[in-house]
Amino acid sequence: MYIPNVGDSVIARRKVKSEIYHNTVIGPVVDVWDNACRIVTNAGEEYEGDFKLHFSDWTFERISL
Repeated sequence: MYIPNVGDSVIARRKVKSEIYHNTVIGPVVDVWDNACRIVTNAGEEYEGDFKLHFSDWTFERISL
């Protein structure tokens, strides 16, 4: 199981699909805790997204840009 580090660009996919919440998040990891990480998409833009994703609920894949 891959655990992201600060500065990694990742694709996060929800393990159990949701009908009302995001199932995929793509972006840079800006903070990491023992059980979760934070991804901020479109930082500083009007449509900025700020996600706290728990490792138990999501799978992560590192991507290179």
